[in-house]
Amino acid sequence: MKKTFKYTIDNDKYIINDENGKNILNIPKNNLVLNGNDFYEGLFKDYKKGDEIEIIKENENIEDKLYHSIFEVLTKLINNIELEINKVD
Repeated sequence: MKKTFKYTIDNDKYIINDENGKNILNIPKNNLVLNGNDFYEGLFKDYKKGDEIEIIKENENIEDKLYHSIFEVLTKLINNIELEINKVD
């Protein structure tokens, strides 16, 4: 099953929302700490082998450089986790 999440930004944090617009993950701009429990609960709790996670940017034209860098890191992290889960027999 494919799950699509939206990546966005506000004044003090980077945000991932689920398909229904529910906020599932926040990364504060002041410390850039990714809460591992929120990451797991929001993205992987119901993940099953063969599922696919896609994160899309709300806006490509945002000038905040960290917005784009964090998106790239999150995408790579998620892809690597998916690869490892799908390797397990």
